[in-house]
Amino acid sequence: MRLFAAFLTFILILTPKAARAEPVTDALVETTPVEHSASAAIDVALWVDTAKPRRSIVIGTDQKGPLETYDLSGRRLQRISAVYPTGVDVRGNVVVATSGHGLKVFTVDTKSRRLVFRAGIPTGVTPYGVCLYRGTSLYAFATSVGGRVEQWRLSVNGTRVTAQAARTWKVGTRLDTCVADDREGALYVSERRFGISRYRADPAGGLRRKVIDRAKTRWGGKDGKVTADLEGLAIAGDRLYATSQGSTDFVAYDRVSNTYEGRFRVGNSRHVDGCQDTVGIEATSRALGPRFPTGVFICHDGYNQDGSTVERENFKLVPLIR
Repeated sequence: MRLFAAFLTFILILTPKAARAEPVTDALVETTPVEHSASAAIDVALWVDTAKPRRSIVIGTDQKGPLETYDLSGRRLQRISAVYPTGVDVRGNVVVATSGHGLKVFTVDTKSRRLVFRAGIPTGVTPYGVCLYRGTSLYAFATSVGGRVEQWRLSVNGTRVTAQAARTWKVGTRLDTCVADDREGALYVSERRFGISRYRADPAGGLRRKVIDRAKTRWGGKDGKVTADLEGLAIAGDRLYATSQGSTDFVAYDRVSNTYEGRFRVGNSRHVDGCQDTVGIEATSRALGPRFPTGVFICHDGYNQDGSTVERENFKLVPLIR
């Protein structure tokens, strides 16, 4: 697998963009399926153990009840009931998930790798997606199907959590999720049938937005690189990634200029099927041990097939191609 990834990276570097065929990278690991069936799993996040990266954990949502965690081999570590999460994100040892009409804050016990509930935050919107941003403070953004975004300033000090509303604004039509770039101070929001918009992540940065791509439909429409439904977003290395659900693949943009870099699919390996009907994604360029020496790309699999049987949804892990 490492030889394949290196070869594919070599080809991508030497081949002119106009002549590149869409690459397919094989899923290497799959997690234990979530507890419920029929559109239960949605979003995924990654907690990185900075001391021992191979101990990092995948955090997945089951919107019909639990928040679940897995190790990098896909084995379930923990199931937290009655969260009903549609979104989840991580900064440091802080994990925030959507839950009903608010957010739930957890911290990671680094020794046991278990999530510990700390506090609930009621929000003015019913959040669908959530993303965290570390600037001068820690912030949580909640996106809603009604097209609104709320930003909260968080303070997590041991068992004490405080939340202060920072700003709320209307983006447009139905929103899916968001991702924040700590390095560039940017917030990206995915509007399911419109496109991807970029804002300043700091609440003092104003609400001027830059549309970096416009979604097209399967039947034509806007001349964008993503095909509706536009779903998950992730940042790793020098790239921003987006889920193009309508074309069953993933699109990459330059992290700074937001120019289009290319696209790829996650296909079947010998033992693991690829990602279909994906909603949430996650990525890191940090080395996570011998299986993921250049980082990992994680995708929700909405059509988890085992031979001729369709199982409950799960998450697939793929070595990141830089």
